[in-house]
Amino acid sequence: MSAIDNTPTNLNLQGPQHFKFIMNRAPMTEFFLQKCNIPDITMPIAKQPTFFNSIPHPGNELNYGPLNISFLLDENWNNFLEIHNWLRGIAGPESDTEHTRLGNEDLGYGIKSDIQILVLSSKKNPTIKFTYVDAFPTSLRGFMFDTTRTDAPQVGIQATFAYTLYNVDISDV
Repeated sequence: MSAIDNTPTNLNLQGPQHFKFIMNRAPMTEFFLQKCNIPDITMPIAKQPTFFNSIPHPGNELNYGPLNISFLLDENWNNFLEIHNWLRGIAGPESDTEHTRLGNEDLGYGIKSDIQILVLSSKKNPTIKFTYVDAFPTSLRGFMFDTTRTDAPQVGIQATFAYTLYNVDISDV
């Protein structure tokens, strides 16, 4: 693209279904995943007080929004239990052994785990990789059983994750 011609070289648009979610800590959740978001990133401004109006300046920290996912519940509840047991292991609601057991699991993961989202091109090739560093679940939404439904829908589950930061990489995909 030259300074005179600002036409992009690639005119394909990003499709919302072109992604791959990778969470080695919870492979059943990964398999049944339907939706995930690319969270907000914000930088609060610093204000310099003056006699008249405050002058805004760039801040010195970033705030990352939550990573939200939606997945279908499998019949054996394996994916629900992956997140549920992870949450219980972090909080240890009954005893310290739950927390200790989470840190000593054979999976090789501790309390936190990286999560990746690969963004795919229109030809399904990875183009961008988002890595959510030191992620952990903060909520697992409940759901309602419903005998009045006649269309036999699948049960959808939602979970939310916090993380330290996310990195965006287009060179190592």
